[in-house]
Amino acid sequence: MHLSHLKLPAILSFMISLTACLSVKAADEMTLVSEGKPTAVIITPADEGEHIRRGVAELIACVEKSSGAKLTVEQASQPGRTEIHIGATSYVQSLKLSLQDLGVDGFRIFSPAPGRIVLIGGADSGTEMAVYDFLERFVGVRWLFPGELGTHVPATKNISISVGEADSKDGGGITSRPKIISRTISTVYGSDPGEPVFMWLKRHRNHWTISHHHNLDKLFPSKKYLASHPDFFPMVNGKRVEPDADSQNWQPMFDAPGIVDEAVKNINAYFDENPRTTSYSLGVNDGNNFGVPPRRVNSIGLADYSDYYFGFCNKVIAGVLKTHPDKWFGCLAYVGITDPPLETGVHERLVPYICIDRYGWANEADAQRDRERTINWHKAAPVLGWYDYIYGDDHYRVPRFYPHLMAKYLRFGADQGVKAYYAEYYGAQAWIEGPKMYVLMKLLWDPTADVDAMLEEWYRLSVGDKAAVPLQKYYQFWEDYWLKRVPETDWFKQYAKRQYFDFDHLGYLDPLTEDDLTACGKLMDQVVALAETPEQKQRAQFMSKGFDEVRSNVDYHVRLRDKTVAKNAAPSLIVDESFVPPSSLDVHSPDAAKVASPWGAWQNEPGTAKLYWDHKHGQTDSHCVAVDAEGAGTSVVIYRDFPVEHPRSLHHLSAAVQVNDVNPDAYIGAEVRWTRKDGKYLARKYTCNAFRSAATYPNGKWVTLNVFAKPPADAGELTMNVRWAAVYSKKGTIRFDDLRLSVVDEKQAKPK
Repeated sequence: MHLSHLKLPAILSFMISLTACLSVKAADEMTLVSEGKPTAVIITPADEGEHIRRGVAELIACVEKSSGAKLTVEQASQPGRTEIHIGATSYVQSLKLSLQDLGVDGFRIFSPAPGRIVLIGGADSGTEMAVYDFLERFVGVRWLFPGELGTHVPATKNISISVGEADSKDGGGITSRPKIISRTISTVYGSDPGEPVFMWLKRHRNHWTISHHHNLDKLFPSKKYLASHPDFFPMVNGKRVEPDADSQNWQPMFDAPGIVDEAVKNINAYFDENPRTTSYSLGVNDGNNFGVPPRRVNSIGLADYSDYYFGFCNKVIAGVLKTHPDKWFGCLAYVGITDPPLETGVHERLVPYICIDRYGWANEADAQRDRERTINWHKAAPVLGWYDYIYGDDHYRVPRFYPHLMAKYLRFGADQGVKAYYAEYYGAQAWIEGPKMYVLMKLLWDPTADVDAMLEEWYRLSVGDKAAVPLQKYYQFWEDYWLKRVPETDWFKQYAKRQYFDFDHLGYLDPLTEDDLTACGKLMDQVVALAETPEQKQRAQFMSKGFDEVRSNVDYHVRLRDKTVAKNAAPSLIVDESFVPPSSLDVHSPDAAKVASPWGAWQNEPGTAKLYWDHKHGQTDSHCVAVDAEGAGTSVVIYRDFPVEHPRSLHHLSAAVQVNDVNPDAYIGAEVRWTRKDGKYLARKYTCNAFRSAATYPNGKWVTLNVFAKPPADAGELTMNVRWAAVYSKKGTIRFDDLRLSVVDEKQAKPK
């Protein structure tokens, strides 16, 4: 389908072809600080916005921390002094600069005349980024990790710089533009702008310019449209879906009469109310209830709806552009629309974010599959986004560290029209992954940046030259672990073809040994011993404490991996459940709340798996709980909650599973999760489980799974959520029986 070719707006005209450049010509040095005294003044526009205010505040704070000199801020320029002009001051406006080619975040730093330094961006966000570049380049500041401890500011009594002469024609001085024009790490959004992580990411040029996230529930709010346009909502299993305000597990009926016109009307109203907003998200809701039969199966094994969805998007965008011709749109190439459409095409103003965990590039065959997917998308859409899943220390129990792999795939993406990047991360305060995010943020600005040089600088500035050696070895161990060992696991092979690797399942720890943890501990001890300055010692202790948390979360798992606890070991028994059912057969529909009190069950919509009592095939006696997996949703779960009466103790869960003719790529197992008093789960990294692919179960035979779980220290009052789960099961029968939960001493654990 041929789509109209519309002229790109000036603010985003750099999206198709971007370059990063540095051009410096000789110029006299200018002194900003002499012997701890300020010799320069900051000049800002009278109408400065939040971007400039934030950048100026950081410039003043860092210069003062470095030299003791506090720069002052004025609005009027005066002759005979050194001035740092930040933004479009009256003086900068008089230069009549051409800045359109900088885009939103690009910037220039130059000296148009003796005693004059100009920091100016294509927009205020670019001016803010010019300040951070200035501090890194000329003051030596490095934001190593969030918080004051992670900020490296060299001490000096004198600051002199030479940025190069320039005028509005020759483009001299320093010019920098991001290769990836929308750079977003999810942990920053929803957090307080004053929080350390928010500010750290800002200083690393985090800026979301292309909206793309789940949004159709907001475009068509159920409260408004269920009454007036019920046909906008899908029919599932013969029943109209009536989502509440927070429900995401549905998609609009994209071919419903009047739905395109209603979407155009609502989006036009949004842009009328928000004229400075440059983009709108057409991202699907977080589910797969499309309400129509799929035409094919896509590359990740799910029903494909790309032509159905993009046909709707193309019509909506064409309608909106009649009123707002300079706007852009984003969406998620996700679940049912993972692959490009084969018939409808993609409007050139729509940026699809391809949603795949690119850690999968650790295996060449999986990397090639993503390369082909990206190339095919680029044939359909001139501008692409990548949605990545780089989950780390809040989801995984060990550092998930692969900076060289990140550079490899970002360089490829940048050459294939990828101009936007969004990653789910949610880093924890322990920041156990060290330079991972530091390197990533710099690669998003310039994917060709030297990873080894960035890592060497991070290690050296964090803990000093001597301690940098064992620190480098420590993180090199984890990079080798994730790139060489984990790809050989069943866990990797099962999830590499999925949208993202499942952090809840602990198969990624299978290659880890007690010797590995001992070696890592020795390296961290060396880091602490070799750090020299007080600041370096603090950072070394911070990193060592982070490893202590890693070790406490995995050491017992590694030690007990192939062990169990015999029934006659006399542990402190919590429950011994062999599932003797009520006298009458208790068959439950897919949305039933209970399997057998106090057990509960659920499955993802629109799953139609059947949960029922099986009176013939139990392991201990004739009874067990069974799942007919035909039509199952993504997950089918049977669960029960237990109060944690021994909060610092080791718990042992024994649970029996039988798999019968289930698709081999399903994942089936038992799990323990912890919930707080307020009902919220603890971080995912504290989840303990034993999951295996269906292919590894002997068909028709009972297998006993063992899970050892220990709640984190000082977590407060907790509840233990014990569950059996089948994930991605599509056919066959799964039976569960003989659950035994105990508090044990580790000495009671013996080899299976």
